[in-house]
Amino acid sequence: ALFLYDQMIHWAQCYTPALLEYYRTLLTFVCALQGHSRRGSRWMQSLAKINPYIVQQQCVWETAFKECPPPNELAALRFQSYGSLRTKENWDKRLPEGGSAIPLALRTHGLTVVDAMTINTSVLAGLVAAFALRRRSEIIAMTRESIVEIDDRTCIDLNQCKVQRDGTRATVIRPLPRVVYNALNRQRELASVLVSTAGRKDPLLETRLFVMPSETGCSLLDNATFDVGLDLFCDYIESPCDRRGRRWYIRSHECRRFGAVSFFRLSGQTASLAALSWWM
Repeated sequence: ALFLYDQMIHWAQCYTPALLEYYRTLLTFVCALQGHSRRGSRWMQSLAKINPYIVQQQCVWETAFKECPPPNELAALRFQSYGSLRTKENWDKRLPEGGSAIPLALRTHGLTVVDAMTINTSVLAGLVAAFALRRRSEIIAMTRESIVEIDDRTCIDLNQCKVQRDGTRATVIRPLPRVVYNALNRQRELASVLVSTAGRKDPLLETRLFVMPSETGCSLLDNATFDVGLDLFCDYIESPCDRRGRRWYIRSHECRRFGAVSFFRLSGQTASLAALSWWM
């Protein structure tokens, strides 16, 4: 757990700022390419009315990737392409010792931009679960207004899913480390850019924090995508395996549980229960 915790913090601190800025660079380049295409194609003109960033041809994104190399800050991720390794071939292919071929592909070739963006969203959401002790449903429902700074203290302000005695759900404000707060601010900026190109009115897209790039311009973080991103992250960092070689794939409730157990052990154990109850 400490290993995964450390790796998640390292990712948010070292990769998130450069990664999200790099993705915005790719978006700008792709938009310019599409702009030239739209002038000579009625199909592209009609498509642009729906979403100016939709590009059906994968080669356009790969061209953008070749023309806009990743910054030095992302060199350790060893990007091999734009497109995802999570193809059906890789997902279904089994290695002789069992397990998916994706970890081997990650070790051999490095990440892709799409997979890194998926990992990044899940890592940031996982850090909220770990440090603010929030439930998965609360994290997914976070809005861009949830990130606040009060008296120079970084916090999140959100609706608690736990129902009170009177049947209502309380709005809570909980502290958040500066490193996580800064990463979430970057995510908020990216979400605004993606939504501005969505070409459709969706109240959830316009308010939610965890908006992700997708083939249709952008989509919302959901339970399935949350787990996929955590799986890829564990494959990438090669999280510990048991005696039978089975990898431990972390889940959001484990991030929250680890945060709660750490607080309990480091803050007076039974004497910390009142504070822990308030936090959760």
